[in-house]
Amino acid sequence: MNVIDSRKSVAYVDIAQKLWENFKKSYVVPNIYRIHKLKAKITSCKQNKQDAVYFFSRLTGSWSELDNSFKIPPSKCEMAAKMAKYIEEEKVH
Repeated sequence: MNVIDSRKSVAYVDIAQKLWENFKKSYVVPNIYRIHKLKAKITSCKQNKQDAVYFFSRLTGSWSELDNSFKIPPSKCEMAAKMAKYIEEEKVH
């Protein structure tokens, strides 16, 4: 869990929205290390002697975790669609 000590990290601001924008810039950053670990876990995932349902559940659970690491805001713009397609295509690798 991330704990924010706002007394040390925030200068005086007159509008609460500016305060939250500062927090978002500082603390809403993708965890690159976690994403790397998840991709490595997915890449090395093997069925071995597990039944197919259990293996598939583990694999899709890891994909769900990885998907939750990428936050693409809802948008109708072309770039958001391209980014979503890229993330989906990454599953092939």
